[in-house]
Parts: sequence; C-alpha cells; structure tokens
Amino acid sequence: MTRRLPLELTGGEAQYLGLLRDEVEAIEAVEAALLADPSFEHLRNPDDDVWQFVGACWADSATDHIPRFIEEHSRKPVNQVCFMPVKYLSVETASEVLGIRLLPPDDPAVPHAGPRMSLEKPVGCVAAVPVRGTNYGLMASRARFLASHALRVMRIALRDELAQK
Repeated sequence: MTRRLPLELTGGEAQYLGLLRDEVEAIEAVEAALLADPSFEHLRNPDDDVWQFVGACWADSATDHIPRFIEEHSRKPVNQVCFMPVKYLSVETASEVLGIRLLPPDDPAVPHAGPRMSLEKPVGCVAAVPVRGTNYGLMASRARFLASHALRVMRIALRDELAQK
C-alpha cells in the first residue's frame, strides 16, 4: 500500500510512504483498538487520525508520539442512562432484568415524553439502560442492543415458564 503523507509533515511537498502488508495490518489493528476503546469511540475519522500518527512517527522516529496522540484524541468516557419505551410490556414497579431496569412510564426517573420518546399506549414501561462512552450515537446503539437482548431473554424465560404450567 502506498499513501501520501500529511502535507504539514513534509513541508507542503507531496511525499508518499510505501507500507508492507504487516505494517498495513498493524495500522488496521490500531484503528480497531481505538474504535473498541470508549475513550476513542468519538473519533470521526480514525483512519485519518492514525495515518497522521504514522506520518509523525515516520517524520520523527526518535520521539515517542503515543502520549501526544492519547492527549489529543482521547476523551474521558461518561456514564449515561438511555431510556427506551417498551411496547406491550407493563410493569407496576421498577424491576431489574439482566442489567437493565424496567420502569413504569410514570416513574420519576423517566424523562418527560417528547418528540423522540412517546409514552402513549401501547407503551407499558421504559427500559433504563446504563451505558458508558464518548459517542452518544454508539452509546444509544449499545443500549438498544442490551435492552433488546434482555427483553428477548425475558420473553424466552416467560414462555418456558408458561409452558411448564
């Protein structure tokens, strides 16, 4: 693979860096590790950020560029709770299922209904899912996945329980 180095590292002159297969694989592994780390999941263009890092390492191989990369690109993950309405399942009191809390729609912890979250029937409860990260979109996706999984497991357990009666 050949790729142009960032112009700010070459004095504005177009220079290219040829990479061997194992070097490309190492860069891909770094990108995957960054995306898997909540401190870096907010990066919009991890490919460009990692390439800038590679270029800086190439331009100045005597310097350890890792601390600067971490300082510039990492963010402290935040803990949030995502609230998602659940249709056709009602709870009268707060219950916990596989790490999520199922709350009645009128529970004080549930945010007020709005354009993004309706609490009208057939909504019978709200799933409160704790998540951690630096990208709210990815955090919401993880929360949806966790809530879906917990509700699916609960549905299977209830179906088995009813079948035994």
